[in-house]
Amino acid sequence: GFRQATEHLIGHGHKRIAFLAEYMHYSINLLQKGYRTAMRSAGLPVGKRWKMEFLWNPDFAEQLLHLIEKEKITAFLCTTEILGGRLMVWLKQHGYRIPEDIAIISYYGSTFADAMAPSLTTLYYPLEEICSTAVGMVLEKVQKQSLERVAKPVKIKSKLHFGASCGCPEQEMKIIWWDGVPAPIDKLQKQQQR
Repeated sequence: GFRQATEHLIGHGHKRIAFLAEYMHYSINLLQKGYRTAMRSAGLPVGKRWKMEFLWNPDFAEQLLHLIEKEKITAFLCTTEILGGRLMVWLKQHGYRIPEDIAIISYYGSTFADAMAPSLTTLYYPLEEICSTAVGMVLEKVQKQSLERVAKPVKIKSKLHFGASCGCPEQEMKIIWWDGVPAPIDKLQKQQQR
């Protein structure tokens, strides 16, 4: 997942990219692994202080300014859209322009990403494809009357929803309101194509 996001930022010319999380736990470590793999594959450094936790971190402002001013970080990967959005607001309050000075990519895939200004680029897993694949696997087991485990895990690749926070052009918003809770990005994209 974050390998793809990191490669996208590298494609925009970023060489100093930091990793931001609420706190470090198992699934966050998987995202961090993708980030590190992409940086190493591109021959780029990963500084020891280029990862930062925000949960109960009263020193976040000092640490962010250190990353930007001393470490010369030009892009951030954020493990949630809320973190990415709040980072964007904080950066703007401190005189930074998104994406001209600092680029941001987040993770989750809700329509919240399009509500930011500029819109937030976000990595997501296509829920419809995941559900369709899972239902197909269950139906196959029922038809075969099998209780065996799936022999080979099915991998569903994450996708990037391109907002302007990474440096991509801003897309026209075609839907402003939807019913219910924030829709997953892939569902909103289908509605916009109609």
